[in-house]
Amino acid sequence: MNYLKFQKIIIWVFIFFISFFIGACSAKMSNDTKINLSVEVLKSNAWVNLMPGMNMKPTFHLIGEVKIINNSGDIIKDINLQEVYIYSDSILVYKFIPEFKSKENDSTNSIFPSAEKIFTFNSPKGLVLKKELNQQKLCNALLKFSSEGKTIDCMIENIKIEKVY
Repeated sequence: MNYLKFQKIIIWVFIFFISFFIGACSAKMSNDTKINLSVEVLKSNAWVNLMPGMNMKPTFHLIGEVKIINNSGDIIKDINLQEVYIYSDSILVYKFIPEFKSKENDSTNSIFPSAEKIFTFNSPKGLVLKKELNQQKLCNALLKFSSEGKTIDCMIENIKIEKVY
């Protein structure tokens, strides 16, 4: 078996196990049974701008909306979307720190016990289009959330990549 096929199989197995253990992006935060949250993806859109203007290169964009539900009796303090990983054909194409904010435009990203909050996220401007991104296929996005030093991952699968001219 050639190395590239083996690498793809390992990545898909890894993605399968993450999806299986997270299950709809619900999980307890690392090793702390007191803090429990779930993430519901409300929207996600990806597109490539193939005509960005004079002296500019084509770019990749990702935006989305998530609902984070605090299933615990404690306040989840300052939840943040730490990083986003974009996979195309099981290959990591992008890793970036997204813009992330509460849709309520409040000054805190804390969530009270048994409450939920909607957040928006987007890729930074100027993410140059990479040849490794297969625009003809769907891509996957791994969202890495953090709060008080603990993390939870959420995989968004099968995102259609639109083309903008």
